[in-house]
Amino acid sequence: VFWFMGEDDVRHEKLDIEEKLAEELTSYDNYKRAVYYMDKCVNDSAFKYYNLACKDSNKFAFYNLGMMYYHGKVVKKDLVKSFQYVKRGAELNDSVSQYWLSMCYLHGIGTDTNLIESDYWLNLSKISGLIYGGL
Repeated sequence: VFWFMGEDDVRHEKLDIEEKLAEELTSYDNYKRAVYYMDKCVNDSAFKYYNLACKDSNKFAFYNLGMMYYHGKVVKKDLVKSFQYVKRGAELNDSVSQYWLSMCYLHGIGTDTNLIESDYWLNLSKISGLIYGGL
């Protein structure tokens, strides 16, 4: 007995394989895949892989998800979620997240204005290696 896979069966099998592969990838692999999809303007796939990288605490993925929420790419614009993702990246010592978090506190983006927190994160971004932080 021969069984031939229809086009829909092949498509579903391919998606199942991709999902299993994504679960086995490291956070860095998922992050690289997300960046690849962002470069190709496949934002929904980028969003998916940034989320997977965040599950493994990839600090760069947190920043990028924060920016997706800030700009409303793929997801509805949400400044509070943007702030939360950027803050997590900053807490994981990403200097760009730290700088952006300082701007959130300075301008009240997704949070209340707090000049003390803004100054703290701006200086920390400089200590963490961001060249223009703390100027």
